[in-house]
Amino acid sequence: MFTEFLPKGYRLITLSSVADPETQVKAKVLLGTLITLYDDLADDPRHRDSALLETLYQLPFRARPTASQPFVALVDELWACLMRALVRLPHYPLLAPFFAFDVERFYAANRYCELVSDLPCASNQLENRTYVAHNMGIIIAGMIDLMATPVLHIPELGRIRALFYRAQEFARLSNVRATTERELRAGDLTSEISAAILEAGGRLDENEDAIGPYAGALETEQLAILSALRTQSSGLQTFDGGRYVDAFVTLNALHFRLQSFI
Repeated sequence: MFTEFLPKGYRLITLSSVADPETQVKAKVLLGTLITLYDDLADDPRHRDSALLETLYQLPFRARPTASQPFVALVDELWACLMRALVRLPHYPLLAPFFAFDVERFYAANRYCELVSDLPCASNQLENRTYVAHNMGIIIAGMIDLMATPVLHIPELGRIRALFYRAQEFARLSNVRATTERELRAGDLTSEISAAILEAGGRLDENEDAIGPYAGALETEQLAILSALRTQSSGLQTFDGGRYVDAFVTLNALHFRLQSFI
């Protein structure tokens, strides 16, 4: 995850407009590491810890935690390293409020995963799709790249964020298709496919064979999203939209190539 998937994935989707791509990849690997740590504390039965998460949700925008646990200190330092990298970027002052907003959306996704992990019967496909996509962090990563973009065409910002949002949905579906079987074996019930099976009254421990049809439907949906992404990305001045969309096709393949590790 940390040596293969995250560096390769972030390198793929780094915007063409970024002046120093490798420095940005390092910053985004910090982001991906944080997302993974928070995610495991929310939905992995081996690590679930809601009390610890409540402390970690204070980072990095509120008062620094006074708790002395080594794990809190680690996460605090990871956030500090990321923020030190971001404040040096040319468009950080302009885009910092959006960065904070997007991190809070990730925290909301994590809180939702906590809720349905504790009470799986409340899980449903619509809410899962609405909230959980934000734990992919694609919008956050895109905004970090925009902070580092020398020539940012401000009038395109709304269109770009919409593109990031749809690309995040594409990436989320890749993740769902690639990881649901492993997550079920581990007792993680937060996948959209798990939510759909539970909502339909199925039993997850008896329905691994049901994953195939759901995964097939999601793959068909990805093709439609990809078509929309190609239209939406056309003609952008800030970065090469076509290259950005192509990167998600390759990222989809990376999900399945590293399926056993993510």
